[in-house]
Amino acid sequence: MAAGETFEQKVARLKQLSAAAKQRADEGGGPEPEEAPATEVVETSAETATPTTATPVSEHKATGNADRTLMKRATYCGVVDTGPVAGETFQEKVARLAKVSAAAKQRADGG
Repeated sequence: MAAGETFEQKVARLKQLSAAAKQRADEGGGPEPEEAPATEVVETSAETATPTTATPVSEHKATGNADRTLMKRATYCGVVDTGPVAGETFQEKVARLAKVSAAAKQRADGG
């Protein structure tokens, strides 16, 4: 934003710049117009910013077969969070999670 420039003036300036760039591209290019003075701060958004280093991205496909034994479990006020139990019914699961939740709340409250 140029010094003393309002938001509306900035929008108008950028629209003009965009229209000029589009016209230049439609006409086959050409020299670019001079940019704003060097004192102007260039603002970028997360969408336009480019990362400085490339990070390898590994593709992950959800299979529903995650190894949950690798997850860190905790003990809350004497109640052990065992994680999923093979063969437990829905009612048993709800009861187990209710105990863990109540114990975690008690610990958070300082008990």
